[in-house]
Amino acid sequence: MGALRSAPTNVVNACADLLPFYLLVENFLFQAATRLATLPHLHPMHKHANKAASRYFKSHRAPTHKILHVFNIQPSAFKLIKPYHYSPKHCPCFSTHIVANKEEAVLAASNIQGHITIFSERSGQGGQTGTAVVLYKDGEEKRLLKGTWAVQSNIQCSRPNCLAMSSQQN
Repeated sequence: MGALRSAPTNVVNACADLLPFYLLVENFLFQAATRLATLPHLHPMHKHANKAASRYFKSHRAPTHKILHVFNIQPSAFKLIKPYHYSPKHCPCFSTHIVANKEEAVLAASNIQGHITIFSERSGQGGQTGTAVVLYKDGEEKRLLKGTWAVQSNIQCSRPNCLAMSSQQN
């Protein structure tokens, strides 16, 4: 108890991985402003938040006006992302096949009869991870993406994985 009592507060906070107080308050205010800007249209505060962000009043400002203008947040600049709502029992319209080696991949690829087929391969060498993805439409190669995507840290790639997805829909 004696050591913590005489330790400087800012050093104890740094050791505990806490932000300085002014940054902590600013972080909370930014989170609140972002929540106000991303309210759904049916929320009672949505109309007020949009109005507060559109112009800054000279007098009779509410905290909503101040917080949205301090961080220069415009609700119209946010994009609406619809969540993925499917049952756990949902069956997607495409099939996925993961094979262990190149020979099985060639055999599986010759049996695929889909409109759209995607092949993916990942391997690691020299501390880097390489990835390649090929898109086929009606048996014709449409797009090829390849390159080094990330530096390999403690990930071990023992063998390449091949993934084939095909869609039966047009």
